[in-house]
Amino acid sequence: MTQNAIEQFLWEELGYRKIKELMEGRKDRRVGIRDFLEGTLFATFKPFTWSGINQVRVTMPAVPRIHTIDEFKLSGGYPIGFQQDLLGTVLNYPFFTQSMGFLHQRPHQRRNEMVEYLQNLGRRLFPNAEVSFRKSRGILTTGIILDEDFYFSLVFPSHTTAFDTYFKVNPDMVTDINRIVSRYHFLSNRKRTDYGPSQIYTQIPELDLVSMIGTKPDDELLATVSSVENLRYSPESSYRTGQVINHNRWGPGIIQETHENHFTVYFPALGVTKNLIHNYKS
Repeated sequence: MTQNAIEQFLWEELGYRKIKELMEGRKDRRVGIRDFLEGTLFATFKPFTWSGINQVRVTMPAVPRIHTIDEFKLSGGYPIGFQQDLLGTVLNYPFFTQSMGFLHQRPHQRRNEMVEYLQNLGRRLFPNAEVSFRKSRGILTTGIILDEDFYFSLVFPSHTTAFDTYFKVNPDMVTDINRIVSRYHFLSNRKRTDYGPSQIYTQIPELDLVSMIGTKPDDELLATVSSVENLRYSPESSYRTGQVINHNRWGPGIIQETHENHFTVYFPALGVTKNLIHNYKS
């Protein structure tokens, strides 16, 4: 297994390179986001309503960050395509990314097409890897490519499709990708684009983000706050210390201190602290 194949999978197959080009302003305004991402897994997103404190209509792909395996262990989670006998294997990979927000464009022949996709992917990029499928109650649910450097799982029951990827790759490339994703998250919200977090965000445990202010560089802190569940800011809502809010002008911020009618919040994208109101009664 070569690192080139894994890098090609991340940049070209998933579509992180297209997200980079999007951030560089290389998309023609006359071209829709799905057409711009054509040929990548990120192009297969389906708009949906994310239900949190405030409902958000997601019309842009919820592009996931790459996480370390330590985050996975802390979360107490399992691979989406979980197989008990493979848990020890996937925990040996240093990085992972996963999402349930894609591969929605195949409503009838989804399983057959996903099997074909997985087999073609194995032939194109990972010819020495094992490609296998698992049935549950007679229904084909999971397809897996497994190699010592790479694990890719597709789960395709009748209602959705999810991917689960664990791999070994140069950490510098992970840093570059996560910076691109953080900028994508920030600008999507800043431009008032309806956008919600991918479901991986809810699987990472609550971190002591307040203690990270001033101890981590702002770009690393921004990447961290972009990877956890955030709340769309509203003056009428109530917030507590340690939560992450998403402001429509300043992006994600960490609540440092709360009072009855206001709170202080640090915005790593700006490097400033601001006071905002909450519990407002009109």
